[in-house]
Amino acid sequence: MPAKTLAAAALSLLACFSARAGTYSTTFSAEENPISQGGVWRNGAKDGVDWADVQTRAGLAFGTVVSGGPPYTDPTAVLSGEWAPPQTACATVRTVNQQGGSVYEEVELRLRSTISAHSITGYEFNWRATSGGSQYAQIVRWNGPLNKFTQLAAAPSPSGLHDGDTICARAVGSLLLQYQNGRLINRAVDDVFPGGAPGIGMYMQGGTAAQLADYGLTSFWATDSSRDLGKPPAMPALDSAAAASGIGRRFDDDHEASQQARAPRLFLVARPAPVQAGLARKSCRATVPRGPAFVQRRARSCRDRWRGRHGYGACLQRRH
Repeated sequence: MPAKTLAAAALSLLACFSARAGTYSTTFSAEENPISQGGVWRNGAKDGVDWADVQTRAGLAFGTVVSGGPPYTDPTAVLSGEWAPPQTACATVRTVNQQGGSVYEEVELRLRSTISAHSITGYEFNWRATSGGSQYAQIVRWNGPLNKFTQLAAAPSPSGLHDGDTICARAVGSLLLQYQNGRLINRAVDDVFPGGAPGIGMYMQGGTAAQLADYGLTSFWATDSSRDLGKPPAMPALDSAAAASGIGRRFDDDHEASQQARAPRLFLVARPAPVQAGLARKSCRATVPRGPAFVQRRARSCRDRWRGRHGYGACLQRRH
């Protein structure tokens, strides 16, 4: 096929993706700063101005800055195109040379998110990239301007985060679900942002630029299909050559009609009281899995570690 014809076909495919998204997968094979993959990603600095971009190199998506916290300038990238409200995103984690103490490294998935100048909205699902006892998982709503966010739920990541782990996030109606290696570890209920797109992010506080490539994502997959919403999400096997293009297949599905019928059956607790947006807080709430239900306990402060009989480190020192 002539080069001009091939280029025209690629642009046509990209235009089709942007008009109607559906499914996207990538293994981040190209070297890009910021991530673009043909213009399908919007970035925190390039498009949002006040945050940082995500970069890719040799099969890894990772951050570009160390955040002072505040301001919380998480490297962030969100897909373009139109996405239906029921969304699922999964990624494979890279984490080596893990840090603890005052160094915070996080990997993030995003759902129903948008980026525009001086505004990022949507839902962040984050994991602290450690397995030393201070690990956690959070669901956070981003409200638009820099430093304006609301923590919706927090839980310990029971076994910590390890290199090669699979993380997933799902939004079904007002239900927000966070998974690790196929296990539900955290959930929240919120309906402020019904629309937007999937994406990724990272966060580092207290470390150095030399540590940015120690953690990140080696593959990413997202869909707005409502198929199999009653099952735990799973990262599909991605062919490196095919996934590198970033363009996945489109599901032609009636998203809304089956959304509620296929919602997962869960043991639910009352919605946690939201934390007001701000730069500091004096207390936090930990949501800890205990059998089929969830138990909530209040820690004394965000600098304490809850050491109940489950042995999880739950109270968070970082920004939420």
